[in-house]
Amino acid sequence: MKKNKILMIVSHFYPEGSIVEAKNNYLTLLELEKSGFEVDVCTFESQKEYPVNVKYFVPKKNKIFSIKNRYYSFFRTKIKMPLLPIEFNYRKDFLRVIETINMKEYGYIYTVFGNGSEHFIGKKLKDYYPHLKHIAEFRDPWIHNKIAKDYFYDRAFKLYAKYYWKSLESLQCKLISTVDLLLVESSYHGLLIKKDFNYNRDILVCNGYSNLFLEKDFELDIEFGTQPIIGFVGSTYYGYDNVAKTFIEVLEELEREGINFTFISVGNNFFSNQAQSSPLKNFYAFHKVPYLKALAFMKKIDIGFAMTMESYPNHVNSKIFEYMQYKKFTLAIAPKDGAMDKLLSQNQTGMVLSYEKKAMKKELKIFLKNFINKTLTSQQIQEFNREEVFKPIIKAIEKL
Repeated sequence: MKKNKILMIVSHFYPEGSIVEAKNNYLTLLELEKSGFEVDVCTFESQKEYPVNVKYFVPKKNKIFSIKNRYYSFFRTKIKMPLLPIEFNYRKDFLRVIETINMKEYGYIYTVFGNGSEHFIGKKLKDYYPHLKHIAEFRDPWIHNKIAKDYFYDRAFKLYAKYYWKSLESLQCKLISTVDLLLVESSYHGLLIKKDFNYNRDILVCNGYSNLFLEKDFELDIEFGTQPIIGFVGSTYYGYDNVAKTFIEVLEELEREGINFTFISVGNNFFSNQAQSSPLKNFYAFHKVPYLKALAFMKKIDIGFAMTMESYPNHVNSKIFEYMQYKKFTLAIAPKDGAMDKLLSQNQTGMVLSYEKKAMKKELKIFLKNFINKTLTSQQIQEFNREEVFKPIIKAIEKL
């Protein structure tokens, strides 16, 4: 067994799959390698070319009982019995591939919660191979994920939703009791886990930006007019539409009052859908574009924009770290004193706006009237560099 050898088990790995998670998994691998670990990856097979570390491929079949199967999903919707957010119908397929691997070579397994619960594959492997140390990265806040919970409850019979959400809590509790190192997306989420599961070990935060993403820059041959340019690059999720709608209404009122700005949105989101109907003059919407082109839009903007629901204080939009990577100040609509507020306001890397329309308008008007170039300095964002973020994580892994 090599003590410094890690098997990473993930659904998504760059350049395939859910972009944010796939890229984060790749960046994690780079940080681990830089610290002297050997990392092999087990993920879904792809027609795209993976980095050399991806050694084990899981065939992705179009299963009948799968959240990806549109007919099955349609049927479940009609009878109001949706799948749980963590149901993962490829667990056996992953285990079948892993059975062919000499697990005695590895000292650690690293799993990330994404399309389904890869963590439970990690738990099963620990049962088979007690020498393994399990590092589990909770990129989504599980039972504290307000978006997933509301979506699940709104589409299910109440008794069904209540019963299965309780079972989700039970599953998370069993998993947490066996994990050797727990990583989360925000310190706020870590505090909730400690409180709800009586967890008394260290929980470390794994979010941050990286300078290791060495893809060729995509040049964007496009210019926008009135400055400052506010940009939303990404998707809006279930429950965000009302927040986005209020923001657009505030922008419309400010524009009528002669306040200068340009707003652009990139991706399949509420803002792009409003492009045709909104009276905003300086509003440009671009539907889904390749990831590197989306990053090129980020370089063109002056201010990044992010948001979450008022009832979801522990959530952090990963896009704020991409804005940081390009040293962009972030405007966010997020709960005061929540996870995003602590990251932005307290570090002067961004500003959190109120949810109430009148207050939001007043805050945004003052901000835009007094706008000076808000480019961040390296010193301001250094603590959010994944190189810094991963230092305590690397130490914790070595201690295992």
